[in-house]
Amino acid sequence: MSNRIQSLSNAWGNMSPRERRLGAAVLLLLLVCGGFTAVKTGFRYVRELDAEIISLEDAIANNTHLIAMREQVERQYRGIATQHSSAWKEAEIHDRLRQEVMRLAEKVPPELDKDGVPAQVTSGLGELVKIPKIGEGQLLEGGEGYRQYALNFQVPETNVGDLVAFLSRLQDSPQSLRISKLSVVRNIENPKCMADISIIRTIADLPQDTNPVAEEPAPEKVTDIQPGEWLSAGGSVSPSSEMAEAGKTCLRADAQSAGAQFYTVKSLVSGSVYEFSLDVLTMGAGKLGIRDEAGKTSFPGEETITGAGQPVRYRVQFTVPQASGGRAKMRIPCLVLDESGSQAYLDHFSLKKVDTP
Repeated sequence: MSNRIQSLSNAWGNMSPRERRLGAAVLLLLLVCGGFTAVKTGFRYVRELDAEIISLEDAIANNTHLIAMREQVERQYRGIATQHSSAWKEAEIHDRLRQEVMRLAEKVPPELDKDGVPAQVTSGLGELVKIPKIGEGQLLEGGEGYRQYALNFQVPETNVGDLVAFLSRLQDSPQSLRISKLSVVRNIENPKCMADISIIRTIADLPQDTNPVAEEPAPEKVTDIQPGEWLSAGGSVSPSSEMAEAGKTCLRADAQSAGAQFYTVKSLVSGSVYEFSLDVLTMGAGKLGIRDEAGKTSFPGEETITGAGQPVRYRVQFTVPQASGGRAKMRIPCLVLDESGSQAYLDHFSLKKVDTP
């Protein structure tokens, strides 16, 4: 090694000043090129690390969102699980589907029980659309884990608005229905139309150990007032079409004494956050909000109604108080009319659970 260093020293000593300057310039250029290459490689590595960090952050955010959605999806799945069974025969599927179509054809569809079966098919409040006959359906080839059942029926002359409302109900049915074919015909001289509708129901083949009863009810959303649910203290309630939208029924409340209350009773999960909304038209002052089961204690957020005679939409979000058994019964919504003889019309009541972070 010392001989090599001595040889290089001798070679450097034998160079002319011009050769020395040229050699120093070449050496400096090599050092600069080497340094530039090292820096460039370092920057590329840092960019790759940044891209990997961003990708991991996105994955964490997506996974967090999926975890947050998991409970809601499972709750909704359990909510419709009672509408499915691997053991159903074709006749049972047809009978349940026929009952559901006839139920949805009512102006006010009867409520479903915990097993998803209506206590009665007709509500006695009239029909939204008439369905004179439902023929035999057809069990179709499904896929792995599910079956499909097709059904066709006709709707004779009806208003377009009523038909659209009925189609919307079919799409929102808990029986997993979809409209596969729709033909609407209207004579130019007749404002009413006729429809030929084909629907398909999907029946999931659930595992034998699947518990079909939902521990937590799916978020409830009711777009039409259900008169049978409403109670009154000091007044009377009755279905009415006076202030309702075309083809629908709202609820009329008549106060027979000062401070009359009109309400539904709901059993909600303690500690959970819910939101309700309601369209109200009143001829008289009052209050709208939430009260306890006895109707004496009001909850924060109760609104004062001026009785201006114009429809107003109220929306209130609240937290259910703690109660024994994990559920609390409440009057929700609770409308209070201050004066005897006052009237109110209620429509578009909805109640849903709010997912909190």
